[in-house]
Amino acid sequence: MAPMRSSEPAAEALDAPAEPRLLEREAELRDVDAVVGDAVAGEGRALLLQGPAGIGKTALLDVAAERARAAGLRVLRATGSPLERDFPFGVVHQLLDREVGAASPERRERLLQGAAGRGAAVLTPDDGAAVAEGEEPRYAVLHGLYWLVANLADEGPLALVVDDLHWADRPSVRLVEYLARRLEGLPVALLAAARPGEPGSDADLLAAFAANPATTVDRPDVLGAEGAAALLAGALGHAPTPAFVAACATATGGNPFLLQVLGLQAAERGLRGTDDDVAAARAVGAEGLVDAVGRRLALLGPDARALAPAAALLGPGYRLDELAAVADVPPAAAERGADALVAGRFLDAADWGFVHPLLREAVIGSTPATARARLHGRAVAVLRARGARATEVALHHLGAAPAGDPAVVDDLRAAARSAVADGAPDVAIRHLRRALEEPPAPEQRPRLLLELGEIEGGTGNTEGLTHLTEALEGDLSGDDAARGHVARGMLLSLVDPPAALAEARAAAALAASPDARLRTEGLLLDIAMYHASTVDLRQELLRPARRDPAAASPAELAHLAYQRAHEGAPRAEVLDLARRAQVDGRLLQVLSPDSSSYQLVALALRISEAPEAARRVLDAGEELARRNGNRFSLMHVEHARAYWHLEYGSIAAGIAHGQSGLAIANELGRRLAAWTFVSALVELHVQAGDLAAAERVLAEHPVPPELEDAVHAAFVLAGRGLLRLVGGEAEEAQALLARSVASLDRWGWKAPLSTRRVLRWARALAAVGRTDEALALLDAQEALARGAGTDGVVGVVLATRGRIVGGDEGEAQLRAALALLGPSALRLDEGWAQHALGALLRRRGARTEARAPLRRALEIGDVTGAGLLAGSAREELAATGARALRTALSGPASLTPSERRVADLAAAGLTNRQIAERLWITRKTVELHLGHTYDKLGIRSRTQLPEALGAPDGTAPPTTA
Repeated sequence: MAPMRSSEPAAEALDAPAEPRLLEREAELRDVDAVVGDAVAGEGRALLLQGPAGIGKTALLDVAAERARAAGLRVLRATGSPLERDFPFGVVHQLLDREVGAASPERRERLLQGAAGRGAAVLTPDDGAAVAEGEEPRYAVLHGLYWLVANLADEGPLALVVDDLHWADRPSVRLVEYLARRLEGLPVALLAAARPGEPGSDADLLAAFAANPATTVDRPDVLGAEGAAALLAGALGHAPTPAFVAACATATGGNPFLLQVLGLQAAERGLRGTDDDVAAARAVGAEGLVDAVGRRLALLGPDARALAPAAALLGPGYRLDELAAVADVPPAAAERGADALVAGRFLDAADWGFVHPLLREAVIGSTPATARARLHGRAVAVLRARGARATEVALHHLGAAPAGDPAVVDDLRAAARSAVADGAPDVAIRHLRRALEEPPAPEQRPRLLLELGEIEGGTGNTEGLTHLTEALEGDLSGDDAARGHVARGMLLSLVDPPAALAEARAAAALAASPDARLRTEGLLLDIAMYHASTVDLRQELLRPARRDPAAASPAELAHLAYQRAHEGAPRAEVLDLARRAQVDGRLLQVLSPDSSSYQLVALALRISEAPEAARRVLDAGEELARRNGNRFSLMHVEHARAYWHLEYGSIAAGIAHGQSGLAIANELGRRLAAWTFVSALVELHVQAGDLAAAERVLAEHPVPPELEDAVHAAFVLAGRGLLRLVGGEAEEAQALLARSVASLDRWGWKAPLSTRRVLRWARALAAVGRTDEALALLDAQEALARGAGTDGVVGVVLATRGRIVGGDEGEAQLRAALALLGPSALRLDEGWAQHALGALLRRRGARTEARAPLRRALEIGDVTGAGLLAGSAREELAATGARALRTALSGPASLTPSERRVADLAAAGLTNRQIAERLWITRKTVELHLGHTYDKLGIRSRTQLPEALGAPDGTAPPTTA
């Protein structure tokens, strides 16, 4: 006899008793108690119940919630539903709406303090709010919701209970997975249930949740003979025989829910559970669950059959008159139907919701598609009348048949805007595509296509090109048309630069408002900087700004400052151009930090030896990115920060910034953006003395074939050249560096700090015996540095020459270099110059005199986290006869990149909470990092950090996170 089909959508608790009995679930309950107990002790953990429909997951969650309440936890519950997968953060609303909405003003302010305020935007109906152009809010929203949960947990231990997680909307599943990774140190128990392998579920996120070390995964088993007998006895009213139990277990596979349904059906048919009833039990067990649900509904009468689909479609929390309106039945009939459904244990009289979500799905699944569409259409009117969010109304539009209703188009567009603001662009895309099916009025269609194409383009969906093209062929003009061309240009910028340039030019010709014109100028200049084929165009675009900087736009000034810095222009000129670019604030506010135009200002200042000015630019950009919750902008800031630390700060902090930015790029699916972090991370790892890590970065992020002639490929070549030079492969190093020099020479980039490729090439040439060529290169570099007025950079060039020529001349060059590097901010360069001087003196026999510069080199290596310098300085010191020093186990050099980054922020005066919010980590992680830092630095409090980290005069170190 075939078993009952457990894959059919049905309830795990059809006709379940009010107090469900848990049979053979002792191990699962022990895990529940452990997770709840840890939450009471302040250490959050998660429990995930996995198993097929009917295995008893919901019953376990019910008992888990009861035990959590008994232990003093505040319990917040939610249930996923396939009907609400297109309602962004629908499960989150179930969990948190009441807590925030019902809070007093004082409590609300406390709950939403700090980063939690960004998450609150999800819980506040504001369907007309549009997200800023280019913003990537998803991760800021998740981070804000995490801090809202943390603030709730500060009031007392908390249990978050989520049933049917496999049916939850993706943003909510993402939050659950996000929370699970950050429960450490929070008094929170996260209890969830899900079916594995459910079609349409977010399998990647559920797998990540299950794999998290903080998550215990239980898979309840089918019932054994004893448990099956006990369950059947409850349905039949007396104990069945072993043969009857065995027949039922075979028919149902031991699934608790299926056993219960079979037992109830057997009782209805007068079976007694004897050996004589075995054949009849097998016949009952062969029927499907959907049939069983339909049959039981039929027994409840026509009013119940009419009301049940409406209640299933709406879900819990609606009034009876609203259910009647959706079912299209008179009030009296709705009352009779509701009473019958409660008596039949389909509905809960407290909220008119189904007693179990799978039972709700069974009713929906048995309702014909045409009938469901009519129900969805009537549900729209009910939701509009009660003032529901546009995102909630839109769920029913998705299920209703298109009817050419302009109001439907308006609802779906509003819902799409809200979904984008909530970080759910995929939901917004579905809403706008459904709006096109309605269809919109002809005059609305181009603007709707523009909105859809922009969102698709932001997610990397190439269908956006099709929709944007159709939009531009329609009746778009002015700024709207410019927006369409900008969006197309951004999609094409890295894969088809000529086409992207054409789009940018078209946008520039159409833009009407000053801000739109600035955005198109920025895009055009950005695109003209990516690829070797645009070198001449870039010079042409910058020519007017060169002639008259006073008339140039902020974008033109930013790009000109960057170009002139690379050309080796006077430092004062570059600083003036950078100042002009920022003077009215539009560069930051209009273009935002995710525009190359904004980042180039900081990079120009870095090259021109103006580190503090560069840091201020980055600080402003980071502040805006964090305030807007824009992870894409933050990724760009992290890129510039990594390079800043390479020149002026901490190598460990630079690695932390580079890794953070790379992680963001990977999270956002920006493959090409991730590749731009390669050169910085390679150089930072080399300076840290971890050549293997540098090799891994190169291996994991090869140059994309379509970008072999992109400008950043030359930066990667420079990093590879350094790695080979340090590794003793001088011939390969000089070949790589020669290619980098030739590539960037086409752009007119000659300045010494412009990837340092010429300085490194000179060292590599000297290493293979081509010293005259090397010295000629250095003469030109020195002339550029002196002409620019960058004294520290002159010192870098002199130190390079001193390392090459050696002897008396080399010593003179190195001492001259140190006279310039000492007062400069180029600490790592000073360290290498001190090392070179000490090594030269040691080789000439002046071992005692060599020790002072070598100790200074060691000190700088330790403070900056430059393991390559520190390790080499230790070796040289040992060669002078000084006491051999071990690799640092304490002091700044011993800090990991993450510890250094946290320490820098603490030294700058940020609290643990502020550090956690800024770095997207937990307070417990901050505490652990600071604890390790204090141990390594030999200090007892954060007030001692600035001095211990090597900052002058005990002030905060010149590093920023």
